[in-house]
Amino acid sequence: KKKNRTKADREQDKHREGILVAYEISKLK
Repeated sequence: KKKNRTKADREQDKHREGILVAYEISKLK
């Protein structure tokens, strides 16, 4: 079942996205 999303969950998603973006950018260089 899907648990309620907390602020911490969203923060973690943002963090993970940031890492992915940084990884993609580093691949382009």
